Amino acid sequence: MSDSASARSEKQLDRVLSFFPRVEAKASFLFAIDTGMLGFAVLNVHKEDVAHWYVAGLALVFVGMTATSLFYVYRCVFPHLKGGDGSLIYFRSIAGRSLAGFGESFASRDETEHLKDLSEQIWRNSTILRVKFDYLKRAFQFTMCAIAPWLVMLTIAVQLRPMPTGM
Repeated sequence: MSDSASARSEKQLDRVLSFFPRVEAKASFLFAIDTGMLGFAVLNVHKEDVAHWYVAGLALVFVGMTATSLFYVYRCVFPHLKGGDGSLIYFRSIAGRSLAGFGESFASRDETEHLKDLSEQIWRNSTILRVKFDYLKRAFQFTMCAIAPWLVMLTIAVQLRPMPTGM
């Protein structure tokens, strides 16, 4: 194997890894939106409002969709990380070794083994990234679907209250 194959593989791995912060930023944004909507609803929908079946129904739909979105945001941020056993690139595999054991193994590995490990890490990180994007997409869909019942619930709740007099 040539240095160019190893360099290409390392560049590809860097490219794949560069997508992770993008997913994490979007997941953080959705978490903020979801918790903000929940907080706004808690502050603006009173116990008396929920006594009306239509407000309670909208609240249940909204909370269910938002909770589902938060579940997918959680799954996106904390994906399944099994695999990579024996890798000298994957952080969990490296952390499972002693310092001396890792140093010895890394120094004695040949180019072919290193290239194979790189290609496996490209594949594994790509599969993790695909799962993260899938969870992010589902979370986004549930958040978008939660907006309509949230707005209708808040609008009805405000209209159920008597208007202040004397202004």
